[in-house]
Amino acid sequence: MAKHRLLLSLFFAIVCNLTLSAQYDIAASIGTTGFSLDVPAAVVIDPDIEVTHPTNANINGARVEITTGFISTEDELIYPADLHGVTGVYNSETGILMLSGTASPAQFQAIFRSIEYNNTQGALANMTVRTVKFALGDAILENPCGFAEPHYYKFIDEFANDWIGARDAAASQTYFGYTGYLATITCPEENALILSKIDASAWIGASDHNSQWPAAFDRRWYWVTGPERGQQFYDDHTPLMYENWNDQGGENEPNNMGGQEHYAVIYGNTDIPSYGTPGFWNDVKQVPEAGDKIKGYIVEFGGTPGDPTINISDTKEIEFVTWDGDPGPISGDSPVCAGT
Repeated sequence: MAKHRLLLSLFFAIVCNLTLSAQYDIAASIGTTGFSLDVPAAVVIDPDIEVTHPTNANINGARVEITTGFISTEDELIYPADLHGVTGVYNSETGILMLSGTASPAQFQAIFRSIEYNNTQGALANMTVRTVKFALGDAILENPCGFAEPHYYKFIDEFANDWIGARDAAASQTYFGYTGYLATITCPEENALILSKIDASAWIGASDHNSQWPAAFDRRWYWVTGPERGQQFYDDHTPLMYENWNDQGGENEPNNMGGQEHYAVIYGNTDIPSYGTPGFWNDVKQVPEAGDKIKGYIVEFGGTPGDPTINISDTKEIEFVTWDGDPGPISGDSPVCAGT
């Protein structure tokens, strides 16, 4: 019996290791892509990017995003034609091209290789280098607080009327092997990221109710989800860590109005109550009032012990070049040639 148990343990160990090692891999090509200011035209960003997986498991969605240097009035990401049943929508305010649909790694590789960059200002373009990120999956990938590993964020338009339901739904999700949790916001950059990229009034993983953390009490706020669970960040209007409660326009949050407001929400830029301020937090009831205008919740992935090492994104830089006798660091499908 002991021998059988040992063999069974070894079997599960091998299966687990194979599962964790069977990860997607994405690799951008070496070098930069040049956008010609002399002959302005859309250019393929990376015709040689590679996407692989040991078993060719399908991928549900992807995104391409201008992460640095982005100028909303100039930059465009173009998906010339829907390929392999995957559709694309570009948001000119955020610089994100969302790719929706399920396809194989080889098919997403072909899709990525078709994506183009264009600058609507042509020869008058701002010449700041643009960094374009290719990422598998539909979550936002960032490392805003200097985390040891990347974190991923998604807005889910469910459980708008139930913080506990949102907490449980977030905890039930996984993302390329990462465990989900209701988002915790621990630095200004992370708060700004959520406001700019998600922009929806949504639940986050904070509470001052002792049903969520034993030491929690009225205005004694804790992060109660994810790797920060049990960290107190606020004590009766005294910040202990980063916080962003709404103190604008005479508001004095968190105020526990009516003695039942024990759960945190972050407000977006649009369709918010008169007492809400974009990017700031408020305390509301577990089942909020209709006037609180909560739209859903934010699930975060990353930082949980046991999360695997994954490589589902890579970047490519775009430089702006002019003809001066040397074509410069050009790659992609639109080289600048003598006589053009």
